[in-house]
Amino acid sequence: MLVPQDDAGRKDEAFEVPAGHRRVWDFTRDGVLRSVEDSLTRMGVDRIDVLYLHDAEEHFEDALRDGCPALAELRAQGTVGAIGAGMYARRPVRSTGRSSTKGGTMPGQVTAVSRHATYSFSKPNHDAVTLLAGLGVEGDVHAGRTIRHQFRMTYEPEAPNLRQVHLMHEELFDELALKGYDVSAGGLGENVTTRGVDLLGLPTGALLHLGEEAVVEVTGLRNPCSKINDYREGLLGEMFTLDPVTGAFTFKCGVMAVVRRSGTVRPQDTVRVELPALPHRPLERI
Repeated sequence: MLVPQDDAGRKDEAFEVPAGHRRVWDFTRDGVLRSVEDSLTRMGVDRIDVLYLHDAEEHFEDALRDGCPALAELRAQGTVGAIGAGMYARRPVRSTGRSSTKGGTMPGQVTAVSRHATYSFSKPNHDAVTLLAGLGVEGDVHAGRTIRHQFRMTYEPEAPNLRQVHLMHEELFDELALKGYDVSAGGLGENVTTRGVDLLGLPTGALLHLGEEAVVEVTGLRNPCSKINDYREGLLGEMFTLDPVTGAFTFKCGVMAVVRRSGTVRPQDTVRVELPALPHRPLERI
C-alpha cells in the first residue's frame, strides 16, 4: 500500500509512486482492506476486476494467515472479481490457494447446484440441493449407500457408493469455450459446480465445507466415459491431458465425494477446503 512520506526521503526505483508517498508491504486484514479502499479512491471506481497479493513469498505467513482471507472477504462483498497471489516460487502459490493455519483454504464459491431423479447425462440446475450424510443429494438418482452407477450396479451392486456427489470446477467450462465447446453447469452431470477451488489438486480424503452446514469428503476423480461424446462430439478428448515427459494422464472432469455432514447447498455459498493429515494421497479415478 502507499503511505505518506516526505518528498526528500522518497526513493522507489521499481514503480512509479506519487510524490510524497512510499510503498509498504502490509498483509494484515486491515492493511489489505485499507490498500483497496485507497486504490478505489485514487482510481475513482467502485470495483476492482483482478486483485493480487504481490511478492507474497517475502511475507508468506502473514499473507497466508490474514491476506488471503481478506481477499476472499472482498470478493464475497463484490468489491473485487478475481483474486490471487503473484509470486516467483510455485510452491508458495499453491499453498496460498489451499492452506491456512486452521488447515483450510481461501474460500472458493459454489456457482450452481444440480440434481435429477432419473438417469440422464445432464442434470438441471436448482435453487438449492440438500445433501444427506452417507447418501448423497436428496432426490438425485446417484444418491445411496451402495453404488448407483448405472453400469457398475450390474456386476457389483453391493459396493459402497463413493460417487454420492459429483463436483466440477467452472474454470473447465471457460477452457472448453476457448476450444469452441458450449458447456454449462450441470451439462456434464455434476451436482455441485465451483469456482476458485483446485478440485483436481486435492488429496484423497480432503473435506469440502459447502455453505454453513454441509461437508463432503473427496474420494477420487471422475472416470470419463464415451457418453461425453454423445453430449458434445469430440468433447471426451478434452477431458484429459497427457504429459509428454512422464506419460501421466491428468483427468479433468471433476471429483467424486461422499457426504459426511448433511446440509443445504446453494449458489454463492462458500467452499472451504480442509486438508487431511500428512502424508497426502493423490486422487485416483473411481
